[in-house]
Amino acid sequence: MVKQLGLLLLASGMFVIVWVLVIVQFNETPEIDSSLNYVSNIELKDEFEQDMKETHSSKHDVEHEMEKVEKQEEISNQITSNVINLQEYDFSHVSTPEGVPIDAILNELNLN
Repeated sequence: MVKQLGLLLLASGMFVIVWVLVIVQFNETPEIDSSLNYVSNIELKDEFEQDMKETHSSKHDVEHEMEKVEKQEEISNQITSNVINLQEYDFSHVSTPEGVPIDAILNELNLN
């Protein structure tokens, strides 16, 4: 009976100690180092200048992309204006069993 009572007291004591430690840890407030939250005016100015440079470069990039798009549109317009419709031509006089030779097509279209 004494052994059982001793074991019961030991278990209940450990139970109380563990819960006291848990409550103490939850009640502790972490200390915040105020020097880590301080940002100097110089650092803020540097960040602002960096943001402004990035904004300016992004505007430049957009303008550059717009110029590329305009050039591509001009090229596509030139290509569509120079397209030759081969359905308008008759290549039956130069056709062979393998098909129409490319040289004959180029000669017919005067694209030598």
